[in-house]
Amino acid sequence: MMTSITRHTKAGTIIGQIKQHCETYFGIPYAYPPINERRFKHAELKTTWSEPLHADQFKAIPPQHFNTIDAFYSQHPE
Repeated sequence: MMTSITRHTKAGTIIGQIKQHCETYFGIPYAYPPINERRFKHAELKTTWSEPLHADQFKAIPPQHFNTIDAFYSQHPE
């Protein structure tokens, strides 16, 4: 059984979950997204947020290239 838990931090309120006596928080941002004027620049730390952060489930991630064992042992010579 999962139970919701709310923690108040210096950065803002975080809502997570408790499952089997373990608190879990997913997708807590550490930096602003690198879009518009932030593109191709150093990451800017995200230190606060105004609305409660729902960190009770995984969020979307950027597209990733997933290596497979077939690609590692490719039949094609380089």
